[in-house]
Amino acid sequence: MKSGKMLVLVLFISVIVTACVFDLGKSVTPTLDSLGDRKTEQAETQMFQEAVGTSVAATVSAMPTGTPIPTELIAPPASETPIAESTSNASPDRFDIPIQSQPFLGPENAPIVIVEFSDFNCGYCKKWHLETFQPLLDAYPGQIRFVYRDYPFLSEQSFYAAVSAQCAYEQDTFWGYHDALFTRSEPKGTDTYLLFAQELGLDIPEFQACMESEQAQEEVIGDLQFASDLGVQGTPTFFINGLPMVGAQPMETFIAIIDEELGDG
Repeated sequence: MKSGKMLVLVLFISVIVTACVFDLGKSVTPTLDSLGDRKTEQAETQMFQEAVGTSVAATVSAMPTGTPIPTELIAPPASETPIAESTSNASPDRFDIPIQSQPFLGPENAPIVIVEFSDFNCGYCKKWHLETFQPLLDAYPGQIRFVYRDYPFLSEQSFYAAVSAQCAYEQDTFWGYHDALFTRSEPKGTDTYLLFAQELGLDIPEFQACMESEQAQEEVIGDLQFASDLGVQGTPTFFINGLPMVGAQPMETFIAIIDEELGDG
């Protein structure tokens, strides 16, 4: 899989425009065996985090800052509850989020439109998907149009996982692939993406060609750039009929906003 100008661009965007605040006091789990390599990896990670931190003041301030989002790159304490501080009621502003040509579930004319900006490597995103996603849709049958958009800013594999899901979308298999990325334990990588594609019955040569194409990569980069310009600061970030909410909030928080939007609050 090529890692040329598209990868360079996505990493550049991540450092310059992302307003995700990392807790540098938390440890980064080393993945290399030798002590020297671990020190090098930690030093590079800290440099990346510091570069992101310096961009916070210059980023779009349309949305309030939420609690930092833990990821597989930043190991939270075992007892930490992976829910970011809600900002759903902090701003009355509604944001216009384009949803055309984006993967969605539910009726196109549903009264509630929820747009999620997410990263397939985000621990909070996975928790929200496992605990809240389907129960929320089941609680409002026919009333929610749920739209997924990418914000793959955590790692190189965040980007390629998003590209692989985009390629599954091109073959009308996005949601099964989306679920596999969030629920399966296989490490993110080319072999895993091909495995999921095979299991879901995708045309493999077409899938591989898509993974290498600039079109699929540019689609993901477009989502990332749009979210950053909008002021998205971490994952998951939701917009409920344009109202922003940050973090893996519990179902009750979504219900309160949705009922108010439906006039049932």
